[in-house]
Amino acid sequence: MPRPLSASSALADIEEDLVDALAARTTPHLIVTVVPEQPGDMVIDSERFTRYQQELLGTQLFLGQRVSNFGRVSVGPRRLIVSEGAGRYSARAELHRDGSATIALPLSGRIHVDDYEEAQLHTAEPGDVVYPLLCALPFLAAHARDRAAASGLAQASVTLVADMAAHPSQDRVVEFDRPGIVPFRVDRIDPATGRPRPLTPESYPHATAAAGVLLDNLADQGRGLLQATAALADELLQAYGYPETGLITRTGELNPAGFSERTRGAVAQWAEQRGLLEPQ
Repeated sequence: MPRPLSASSALADIEEDLVDALAARTTPHLIVTVVPEQPGDMVIDSERFTRYQQELLGTQLFLGQRVSNFGRVSVGPRRLIVSEGAGRYSARAELHRDGSATIALPLSGRIHVDDYEEAQLHTAEPGDVVYPLLCALPFLAAHARDRAAASGLAQASVTLVADMAAHPSQDRVVEFDRPGIVPFRVDRIDPATGRPRPLTPESYPHATAAAGVLLDNLADQGRGLLQATAALADELLQAYGYPETGLITRTGELNPAGFSERTRGAVAQWAEQRGLLEPQ
């Protein structure tokens, strides 16, 4: 029998499969992966697939928004493949039989162009990175726990890429006609001018972070989810000059007002419903 992969090896392989499927994409994405330490077993047959399909099509991926996000569910090799649609900017998740799961989420942000309307720089606010991470973790953990009956410890990772070609697994791929990778930065917005306020002039094509997590903490959407999100987000954004995000503390205290304009309302609504806002 083949020797089972370690959680860290499985993280890399599962993420690489997803990146390969989306290799043509040239815009910034956040890729989040969760692998249980002890594998589970999700049975896939016609009856169960119908149930999984109904569950996933009704899933509200983005916390606090109360809308179903996925429009397509199919079967792949030992996995379910879930996507918003066929567009270049749609989320895609791969949910494996052993409870491992990964999702790629396009990042909202700004495109800065030159006089010829050619993209010269992509930027995103910290909240536009942390919010999709906060949403992805419970979605992936719920798959591991509720479909594959995995429990206990898991390894979680997050990778930010400026372009799928910037992912480390794509180093060996050479495409001479592919556009160059547009630089990417994480910038706060100056409220006085409405323009990005770079914390550092550096741009990075990719950044990564990893942490050990408890599946129940993520799936239950409580304080443990906030703590895990903070640990991953702080490490990830250090590549862009942030010692910590200032949005979620390592003790699980949330600052909805610090999120971007497009995400703070959803964060606040979700946190209030879950009883996670500190009294003022």
